[in-house]
Amino acid sequence: MFEKGVIHRDLKPENIVIDGNVLKVTDFGFAKALASSRQMTRTVIGTPLYMSPQILAKDPYTSKCDIWSIGIIFY
Repeated sequence: MFEKGVIHRDLKPENIVIDGNVLKVTDFGFAKALASSRQMTRTVIGTPLYMSPQILAKDPYTSKCDIWSIGIIFY
């Protein structure tokens, strides 16, 4: 997704399916295609427990906010 410029914005355990040894991401309802990985957006959207601090603070954020969500899931 990162290489394609897609930001999911709602990564959480409920949106990850395990198929054998393969993890699949589902529910792209809040997803957004960005022109580049450095493009910023401001929409406050997602599940608060898994949102990055930038989203919660209503600051501009990049697709890296999904990395924060993945870290929270692994924690």
